[in-house]
Amino acid sequence: MTFSASDESNLRSLRMTRNAIEHHEWKTTEKEAKVIIGSALSFAFSFANEHLKVDLAEAFKKNDTWLQLLSELWEFAQAHTERLEAKLRGVPTLDCNQCGASLVTLDGTCELCGHWQDIDDT
Repeated sequence: MTFSASDESNLRSLRMTRNAIEHHEWKTTEKEAKVIIGSALSFAFSFANEHLKVDLAEAFKKNDTWLQLLSELWEFAQAHTERLEAKLRGVPTLDCNQCGASLVTLDGTCELCGHWQDIDDT
């Protein structure tokens, strides 16, 4: 399996963080913890989707859990938006009426929040 340089760096950082938590006294700020968790969640959702063909986000989108995650953990929303933008680079997209991300594909679905909108209305 090949990972991007960014994902490799993220995985190394996660391993070091895990080891620090497990074997040492580990201290961090709330902001740094949210960045770590946000990046890790974005990686996990993307990895499961791309390599395991399991859409973990779909289960979260069946109720308000996904929107709650996007609205309450800004660091995850930012990391996941960046990941999805990179994935869709070169693909025509529109702004989402729900979350505002420029991640609505031509089928009318926002890749970030899952909202569907009629693209003829935009």
